[in-house]
Amino acid sequence: MGKSIDWEAATVEATSLLREYLRIDTSNPPGNEALAVDFLAGILTAEGIHFETAESAPGRSNLVATIGPDEPNVCLLNHTDVVPVERRFWDIDPFAGDLREGAIWGSAPST
Repeated sequence: MGKSIDWEAATVEATSLLREYLRIDTSNPPGNEALAVDFLAGILTAEGIHFETAESAPGRSNLVATIGPDEPNVCLLNHTDVVPVERRFWDIDPFAGDLREGAIWGSAPST
């Protein structure tokens, strides 16, 4: 029988990691995706997950991870850069990853 998952601990860990990830300023231009790739690589290394990185230009990195040799495979894809930020339109620091009333803030400007 498989090991049970402590969902409360998993939620706390996932929330913490997402907040840390949002604090990485990868505004494009210039992108600086290498900062996000380094963060993700640290997590993957800690979990023993194989990955490779490639750089198209200085600071413009990508990461590909593989979990297990068996088929079928799953592709999880995301951008590590974000659109430019005009802080004057934000009520909070867009890279703060603030946790407010059970929601993580930092993904939408104020109206």
